Amino acid sequence: MVLGKPSSGKSFVALDMAGHVASGTPWFGREVEQTGAVIFALEGGGGFHLRVNALKSKFAGDLPLSFVPESVNFLSSAEDLAAAERAVAAAAARHGNDIGLVVIDTLARAMPGGDENGPQDMTAVIRNMDRLRASTGAHVMLVHHLGKDASRGARGHSSLLGAVDTELTLTKEHGDPNGEMKVTKQKDLEPWQEPVPYVLKQISFGLCDQWGEARTSCTVEPAPTIDLEAKLSARAQELLDLCDGIFDGYGGGDTVSENDGSTPEKTGQRQRENLYAVWLKKVLKQPPAKNGPKRANQRRIFNKAFKQLKDNGKIDENGRTSQRAKSGLIEAGLTGKGMRDQGQWATPFIRVAPGPADAPRTKEEIENRPKSRKKAAAGGELDFLL
Repeated sequence: MVLGKPSSGKSFVALDMAGHVASGTPWFGREVEQTGAVIFALEGGGGFHLRVNALKSKFAGDLPLSFVPESVNFLSSAEDLAAAERAVAAAAARHGNDIGLVVIDTLARAMPGGDENGPQDMTAVIRNMDRLRASTGAHVMLVHHLGKDASRGARGHSSLLGAVDTELTLTKEHGDPNGEMKVTKQKDLEPWQEPVPYVLKQISFGLCDQWGEARTSCTVEPAPTIDLEAKLSARAQELLDLCDGIFDGYGGGDTVSENDGSTPEKTGQRQRENLYAVWLKKVLKQPPAKNGPKRANQRRIFNKAFKQLKDNGKIDENGRTSQRAKSGLIEAGLTGKGMRDQGQWATPFIRVAPGPADAPRTKEEIENRPKSRKKAAAGGELDFLL
């Protein structure tokens, strides 16, 4: 069972795990047994297909991975249980691969009208999950919510915890893409001894939709290792101080905008160029050289310092200090003058597909787009098993 608060990325983590199982590739450094997977996507709405397309960008070729985006009642409907069993069997036949993993996202949506806190309803759901597991031979993984008091674990009746073999709890603050996974229950096997850090990496599907807004989703990646004891060069330390100050608003009048109103890719490029310009002015104290060896030397000094900070996980690829790095640096006493413990961290964008040909691409087109806020469904075929 994968547990987490809202916005912790629990659905992304479950989807990513299923992708690695279907592809047979190691997941966070752990070997997996390759098998087919079926995901009952009971929540996520119209944005689920974006999550699937983001996942597909990580793997080459087709995967034995199918999705059921229909409502399923695992509480009291024998017909729905039978339909779920048929869906898993159909997925196995379709892909020519045994199904070894079934994901139910989320438990609350799988028991409509049920009482999570009541033993009768919870045990009924557990009984049907056991039947699904027995009839398909697959591992059944639930995606579930933490309670209001996270220290008390999963929401609902305690019989749920007694029924699961593995409980993976996610911890992530809202607005910070960095989180940690921790095994909080494990039967028989040796659990992970330490929390495993992860990061939600934002994926952009082209420039924008017909209203000028970027289509985005996320993939789950291992978080970069942050070496708090790493000794920085003088130039790198100066740049770290500057990165913190200009992004957090303590740059003495020199700031870098987090969004230039354009595409995510152009915003990131603009941030780095603005950072370079402020660095020349406030750190190197030189005007930008127009050409020749002096210009190349200025870039070389900046790029070397930037690379050291990025390789040590202290900044992202656009120069923003990460929340995890900030907290650790403050505790270690390695902060610069402008370092603060609060603030957002802009995740890097990756473009994986072109936008529609009729999408607005100029400032005038975006300003003149229809005022309606209703979203249009993005294109693209998905491997939906209905």
